Amino acid sequence: MWVLVSLPPNREAIGSMWVFRVKYNADGSLQKHKARLVTQGYAQKHGSDFIETYSPVVKPTSIRLLLSIAVSKSWQAPREWYHKLASGLREIGFAATKSDVSVFVKNVDGLQTYVLVYVDDIIVTGESSALVTDVIAKLNKKFALKDMGDLHHFLGIQKYVGEVLKKAGMVGCASCHTHLPSTVKISALGGSSFYDPKLYRSIIGSLQYLTITRPEICYSVNKLSQFVQAPLDCHWRMVKRVLRYLSGTTSYGLHIKQDSSMSVTAYSDSN
Repeated sequence: MWVLVSLPPNREAIGSMWVFRVKYNADGSLQKHKARLVTQGYAQKHGSDFIETYSPVVKPTSIRLLLSIAVSKSWQAPREWYHKLASGLREIGFAATKSDVSVFVKNVDGLQTYVLVYVDDIIVTGESSALVTDVIAKLNKKFALKDMGDLHHFLGIQKYVGEVLKKAGMVGCASCHTHLPSTVKISALGGSSFYDPKLYRSIIGSLQYLTITRPEICYSVNKLSQFVQAPLDCHWRMVKRVLRYLSGTTSYGLHIKQDSSMSVTAYSDSN
């Protein structure tokens, strides 16, 4: 709903633009045409247009951990929901965890229900399907929720590699079998400055987001993110190496399967 109001004294309106997207279902069929009016938030002035902003972002490790537990214990199938305000969770008895404030947990009769919040997307799962349904019903009374169906591709990451390659101008690039080796030496000195630091920061941010389902590039992304303030040409070449690796491994991802054991299994390519 739109409400037209007058500008406060001595204030200027913030610019905006329309963004049009075509959204698809998990099977590739057309879901809907989406239009979004986006304001130019970068034009806002701190202390004048806003005081503090915060969006809850669940940690990638929390997402992977909870989905693994849900699958192994045959919990209520995780479903993805669109929400307006996460604060409503506290009003119906949920508490934020200490390790990750974007994960909310509630115990009822010894049964647990979890809610993971990522800005305006949430995952709801738990030991009892009845409790999960009850939580969703209570939230729906207070906020406008949209059921996105069973969880298939959380946060739209399944097509994200292609978008990152397009942003970097590397669509169709030659692939490579590995990203950065753990022994690579990276220095902040001794090279020419990269011509487009903004592009470097944008790609690094995209790669950090991608680590949710591609944890094997975490080390490389962490190393390269240390130079976002003043990237050099040599740093950009290493970023391109990571992108070439992703180009040849677009089908890779995390495969979570049911297992009676909850023990942690680790693999290493080192002796």
